[in-house]
Amino acid sequence: MKKTHTSLGHRIYYTDNIRSTKRNVRSYIFSLLNDIIKDRTFLDLFAGSGSVGIEALIHHARLVHFNDICKSHTKRIERFCKKQKITTDLQFTSLDIWKFFNTPNISTYDVIYIDPPYRMFSYIRYFLDQSRKLLNPGGLIVIETSSVIPQLASFFKKRLGITYIYLC
Repeated sequence: MKKTHTSLGHRIYYTDNIRSTKRNVRSYIFSLLNDIIKDRTFLDLFAGSGSVGIEALIHHARLVHFNDICKSHTKRIERFCKKQKITTDLQFTSLDIWKFFNTPNISTYDVIYIDPPYRMFSYIRYFLDQSRKLLNPGGLIVIETSSVIPQLASFFKKRLGITYIYLC
């Protein structure tokens, strides 16, 4: 088991097969989202350890939806939220990305965070296009990658070490 910490110092444990978003990257993302996230809806599309969605909760998101293909990941996030007595509206799904985008009557969101596994970077444009259909007017999509994605060249990009953050 590995662990990471929230901005409030809570430990989040996750399995070795998850690449958790580094604390400095989360700090940067939420410094950008600080005025946007409060009382808004947030989708953590590839939730993994849940650290990004949990930061959204800390920054007073009204609703956070965690999705990860691995049910044990979403269950671990759910247990963490219960242990911390988080009362924000929470949703948990364990769907692969293709099924998630084809779910009927799916909600819409103000902020969508996309951090796909490395092997899925070739589908990033598809993820962006499908996510736009779930975005409320004036919403924002945040994409985290480990490399420059040419298909995203027209969007704001920030490099933090080996991580790239795109705002779409």
